[in-house]
Amino acid sequence: MQRYKFDCDIRCSRERSKGNDEAGVLDGKRNASKVLKDITNSPTKASQYKKAYSKDAEAIPPSTPFEALKMFVEADLTRRQYEIIRATNKRHFPCYDLLLKAKQEYYPPKSALRVTAICAEMDLQSLIDHTVTRLSKFLEEVLITLNSNERQSLTIILKWGCDGSQQTRYKQKFTEDADSDANIFLSSFVPIKIVCGEQGKKVVWQNPTPSSPRFCRPIRFRFVKKSTNITREEIAYLENAQKRLTATKVDINSNEYTFRHFMKMTMIDGKVCNAATNTSSTSRERRTPEKKLSEEQRKRKIQERCRTETRLLVDMPKANFGNTNDGNTSRRFFDDTELAAEITGINHEVMHRLKVILEVITSDHKNF
Repeated sequence: MQRYKFDCDIRCSRERSKGNDEAGVLDGKRNASKVLKDITNSPTKASQYKKAYSKDAEAIPPSTPFEALKMFVEADLTRRQYEIIRATNKRHFPCYDLLLKAKQEYYPPKSALRVTAICAEMDLQSLIDHTVTRLSKFLEEVLITLNSNERQSLTIILKWGCDGSQQTRYKQKFTEDADSDANIFLSSFVPIKIVCGEQGKKVVWQNPTPSSPRFCRPIRFRFVKKSTNITREEIAYLENAQKRLTATKVDINSNEYTFRHFMKMTMIDGKVCNAATNTSSTSRERRTPEKKLSEEQRKRKIQERCRTETRLLVDMPKANFGNTNDGNTSRRFFDDTELAAEITGINHEVMHRLKVILEVITSDHKNF
């Protein structure tokens, strides 16, 4: 009886499948009819269809242009490299043209930009407003948790400075013969953190890499040679622009957020500091020729030992710019503080403390 009942169920199921199949064909739903027929004809087909459907539902959704652009910038990819990666999964990665359109959203308005043959500058108010707006979009999930008092007491802290440098001359014709692109002088700022609440005790966001050029915002650059007068002129220009700044207002979910700005000139070197403080004198130690010769011989001896015992080139000039001292040289030199103390003749305890200080300065703030 059970066998007979089972055969009847199978026969009825097939008849219903056949009826549904014919109805589906008549309605023009050929694909649905075929799927239904496959499922009812074979018991294993239903499991296969279910597994395939579940796998497709759990598939990773395609990347948005914003997510793809983030990967493009983080990995420092070229267009060709990105297109090679996209070729592995075109459904997941958007085309490069969409990345270009997304990149346009990160630029300040063109109306705030002024360009001449020897100068390019961005209106400071527009540049800060754009920076705050982009950070607000990135921090939306955090900002919506703030209360009304905190929304009106937001402060963005920025550091700024200026400096000049020489550069390679290009085959560019200027309208004035006196103009040249052999030197460049640039001013910029970097957002450090966003705080709110009483006395700014609540930190909303903090720049994870404050010394990196990633968050650097150029304000103005000119093809002029760095000098005391040029430096003072640039400082006065930026101080006057800061006096005209007004609070930035951002609307998120029908709530208004007010950001005030606090700028501090900290990105400077010794020459800029002397120009800013009107200090024309510098300190110098008077040394006899014998003492100079002794110091040069000691320096060469230390350099030779570093080269032979640690395979490091220490304080040697490089072609066209700078010297061999960099972060990698410093890390390798301080790896063995005992050897470094022996080579330089400095007390080992002092050398070890210098290593700890440098590690703290260069480490991420989140680790401390």
